[in-house]
Amino acid sequence: MNKKCFVLMILLLLSVTIGHGLTQKDFGTDKYHNIYRKEGLKNFLHSDSIPEDLLKDPNKMDPDSLITVRTIDRQDRPVPYCRIVFVDRDEKITRSFHDTATNENGYAFCDVLGETFSINAHLYEYNPATKASHSQHKKIGRLYNAHDNKLVTIKWDTFPAGTGKVEGHVSDQYGKPLTKFKLKLNYLQGVRTGWSESYSTYQSIEVNNPQGHFEIKRLAPRTYSYNVQAEDYSAYALDSDMGSFTVPEEPNAVVRLDIEVEAKELLYGKAFYQDGSPVDKGMWLTLFEEYTPEQRLKYHERGRYFANSIDPNGIFRVTLSKKEREELLQCTGGHVEISDRSGKIGQVHIDKLSKEPQQAPAFYFPRGEPRDTLVGMALPKLANINADFSPEQVKGKMILACFFDFNQRPSRNCVSELTQKAQELQAKNVEVVAVQISKVEQTKLDEWIKKNNIALPVGMIESDPSTALGTGAEQTRFNWGVKSLPWLILTDKNHVVIAEGFGPDELDEKIKQ
Repeated sequence: MNKKCFVLMILLLLSVTIGHGLTQKDFGTDKYHNIYRKEGLKNFLHSDSIPEDLLKDPNKMDPDSLITVRTIDRQDRPVPYCRIVFVDRDEKITRSFHDTATNENGYAFCDVLGETFSINAHLYEYNPATKASHSQHKKIGRLYNAHDNKLVTIKWDTFPAGTGKVEGHVSDQYGKPLTKFKLKLNYLQGVRTGWSESYSTYQSIEVNNPQGHFEIKRLAPRTYSYNVQAEDYSAYALDSDMGSFTVPEEPNAVVRLDIEVEAKELLYGKAFYQDGSPVDKGMWLTLFEEYTPEQRLKYHERGRYFANSIDPNGIFRVTLSKKEREELLQCTGGHVEISDRSGKIGQVHIDKLSKEPQQAPAFYFPRGEPRDTLVGMALPKLANINADFSPEQVKGKMILACFFDFNQRPSRNCVSELTQKAQELQAKNVEVVAVQISKVEQTKLDEWIKKNNIALPVGMIESDPSTALGTGAEQTRFNWGVKSLPWLILTDKNHVVIAEGFGPDELDEKIKQ
């Protein structure tokens, strides 16, 4: 066992001994803060490691355009593993965001900014043992000049602490305690919107208590907003700002705070195929509320919708808040659509569901047939592609859709080749759109487009609210019949698919046919 792992183990053991509520001391002494900073950044990214593309290598960047951020503490020691967001903007226009992180020496780098830019800085700390976390966030109001401000230094204070304490209980509207939940406290100095200066802190603890009791100690005197997220989050209404309380400027102040969280109405059913096997894990159900034409203007054209997975035993659960139930009663009706990978296979009226999981009624549906090809079928909705690409501009024109992943060389080469042919294809009345098939950060996709001069509409697939089929690369591949990457799909002028799965060198022939 190396020294670093040994130190982390000792700290985690100490954290377990300290227990919940000690959010300030959960993070060790200054000497060991970097361990929790690294864990904090990983926790924010929902990753087991910090992605390499956040830790930029200045030796591989343009020295003439290089901007460096240095993060330090009050003793001028480096603060590693901070998230630094470079904002390419001026006083009127925000052009792009570039996510980076400071390396182990406290440096972050960027070389793709315009004339002026600003910076957002984030410092996270997280204890994996107690799952306590806190963070500081700085939105720096200053607009930097890319020619004059090659090195920007950001100085962090220690996380604000004091002698105050907040304690209380969390229960639902019926007085039943929540036994497992996360309590979050937020402090904001300044405003969240716009590009003016602001500073905020965030801290949270995870509570496991049969009476729903919580306490957070060592709070600095100030006003905090708070919210609660139940472990079974879909069963309770979630409000990002449930209220606020103030810790007064007096020694050992104690604030009493009892919090009520709305428990949703839970309705259960069971979905089976006609042969008795469950429509199992990985399939989806969606609740639609069928609104009047006037109400549809407020939501999606089919009304408000919800989606949840069906468990391996075929059981599904619909959750309705009080407001959602009231809206449902005002509508012309409501139902649950049951779908598998082939699409919708049936529906159930919501009034047929049971409030008791043990009495959940069973419903039986025919198996759908998966599509092997899109040829001869209408192209799936282009409205679900998040790109600068509208149905109006392709009316009466052929469409060439290129599904790709910019992390793969063949995909990059294909998109580059289509960019070179863009004018030629437009002359042939063919509109091209490139679709990043897996979900990636928009800033990274924008950076790649800019760096490689991609002169095509490029977007990503969004979830389709008109179907219960889920989101993600696997489902997207299925919906569009994508079997490998890159994948080209060509339609006629009526947007019926006439060819798919061919290479760019075959494109001219497919268009002629």
